[in-house]
Amino acid sequence: MRRASKIAPGVHNGTARPARSGSRVKASRSGGVGPRHDGASSAAARVRISGPDFQASFRALQEGVRRTCAAETQWQARIVVGVRAVLEFAAADPKAARALTIQARNGEEGADREDEVIAYFAELLARVAPAEKRVDVSTETGLVDTIATIIRGHLLAGSAAELPGKVPDLVYLTLMPYTGLGEARRWASFAPAL
Repeated sequence: MRRASKIAPGVHNGTARPARSGSRVKASRSGGVGPRHDGASSAAARVRISGPDFQASFRALQEGVRRTCAAETQWQARIVVGVRAVLEFAAADPKAARALTIQARNGEEGADREDEVIAYFAELLARVAPAEKRVDVSTETGLVDTIATIIRGHLLAGSAAELPGKVPDLVYLTLMPYTGLGEARRWASFAPAL
């Protein structure tokens, strides 16, 4: 017999559960819980910051990544400079990064526009990286979503300026399924120099 828990509705052992039919609690991709039964909003849902709109921010990020990656010939180097371009974009313009992450998740139309950003970069990763993975630990969408989650966390914490320092770790995370541990580590160590 299960004991009653004081965990919020929709949350079990620190992870979100799918909502029951008719419930206003919803599980988000990051494991957070949306609006509660009593109509109160979660902290993330209350964050509304004026600033750049989604489309302008998305175009700027796409162009910056496209321009940076075009200069590289090796697929691994393209991933390295692409990851760095995304993190530097978020650090240089946190309001635009918020438009693509935090605000995109809580859009007024109810649409999760962040999924557009994740799908775009997952497709870009799939086009650049080899079709076969050496270590099948995640999908392209899972890798990109992990990076988006880290960016979102830094934006919420007010520490976006620290994101460029995460380049080696996130390059390692992104390359490891394709190259294996050793080569991913080697590329991660080169990341600051590229």
